[in-house]
Amino acid sequence: MPEAANSKVDALDRKILSALMSDGRITWSRLASQVGLSGPSVTDRVKKLEKAGVLEGYTARVEPEAVGYGLLAFVSVGVWDPGQHEQLMKWARSTPEVQEFHIIAGEYDYLLKIRCRDSGHLERLLRKDVRAVAGVLRTNSTIVMATKKETSAVPLKDAEPE
Repeated sequence: MPEAANSKVDALDRKILSALMSDGRITWSRLASQVGLSGPSVTDRVKKLEKAGVLEGYTARVEPEAVGYGLLAFVSVGVWDPGQHEQLMKWARSTPEVQEFHIIAGEYDYLLKIRCRDSGHLERLLRKDVRAVAGVLRTNSTIVMATKKETSAVPLKDAEPE
C-alpha cells in the first residue's frame, strides 16, 4: 500500500495543497503567510506531503493550441485479450500525445486522452499505433469541439476525513 494511503491529511495540509494547486510557483514565505505558519513549518509540511506521495510534483500548464496541439480527443479502446494490455500501456507511456490512460469499466476497456495537431495526426496515431497493438479489437474516438473547463486540481473542500 502506498505511503500516501496511510498518511493523514489534515485541514492545514488541505490549505497548503489548495494554495499549491492554484500557484505552484508560490514562495515559501507567501505560502506560509497564506496558511498561517512560519516559513520553516510550511516547508516541513510540504516536504512531508511530497515524501508521503500526496504531493506528486509541480508542472507548468501550457496552452495546447499555442504550441500546435489544438485537437483533443478521448479514445475508448476495446481489447479481445486483456492479457495483452501491457503492450498498449507501454505504447501509451512512451507517446507524448497520450496525456491520460485509464482502465475503465463498461463497453470498452481503456480510455485515452490524446492531444494531436489535427485530425490527420490522430488518424495516424490510431491506425499506425493503437490498432497495431496485439489484442486491440476496436476504438471509438470522441473529438472535443471546445473545452470550457479543464483542471488537474483535486477537490479538497469535501475531503474531510470520516
